[in-house]
Amino acid sequence: MASAAVDLARVEGTLSLAGKPAPTGTEVRFLDLANGQVTSARSGQAGAFRAPLAAGVYAIEAGLGYEISRGPRIVSAAPGQVVAASLFLAALPASGGALELQHSPKGCLAANEHPEIDASLRPATKVKQARVYFKGAREREYHYVEMIPEIGRYVACLPEPRKDAGPVDYYIEATGTDGGTTRSQDVSSLVVDRDDTCPTDRRVASVCPCRVPVAVFNMAGQPAFPSAFGGVAGQVGGSVGATTTASLITIGAAIIGVGIQLPGPGPASPSR
Repeated sequence: MASAAVDLARVEGTLSLAGKPAPTGTEVRFLDLANGQVTSARSGQAGAFRAPLAAGVYAIEAGLGYEISRGPRIVSAAPGQVVAASLFLAALPASGGALELQHSPKGCLAANEHPEIDASLRPATKVKQARVYFKGAREREYHYVEMIPEIGRYVACLPEPRKDAGPVDYYIEATGTDGGTTRSQDVSSLVVDRDDTCPTDRRVASVCPCRVPVAVFNMAGQPAFPSAFGGVAGQVGGSVGATTTASLITIGAAIIGVGIQLPGPGPASPSR
């Protein structure tokens, strides 16, 4: 037990509200950007709080009814490290606790590359899941890929659209911990060979940093292999193979930009 305690980091500091110490019991939350787990801490006397955490990188958010107006939003802590954080809170309107989604539509996707689709979801600690649903022009049914938390946003890599896949329709849907859902507008994206062939009134999606196949699912939640897309986990040279847990873990690590050790021999996956 003693060795486990030594491995923990700690974030400690004060919560302030309207120029005074926050009331006793005011909540602050820490979202682990590697696995999505949330750790909560509450203020004591004079607004002081202390949060023991596993080593890692965390997004900080205020509890329900408040937002952080000044102070760090991201902290990184090594084993045994104590990180100081003074957080100044502001009260939100009554509707401020609802899950909000903001997305900048990507009107063009590069052919034969993994497009990166991202969104801002607030508060992040209320997000249960987020997905990008998409389909090619000749497909009747939507497929989806999972989004994962990154610093300040949620992000997903779509599979590689072939030139004849377009236009590709997509939308983002997020489910909150309270069971409520929110979704973006529907977007129709052209598939282009080069960025300069995208119309000037459209934005080209960035190419995702991952260089590994992505896991795609149908509306029933089963692994899927849309014919107009390449770079799908389990799809080898146009045929379908086995989707491995290792490939899914590597995808997540590549997007977030962290190194992880997979079971068995072999090096950790590279950082971004």
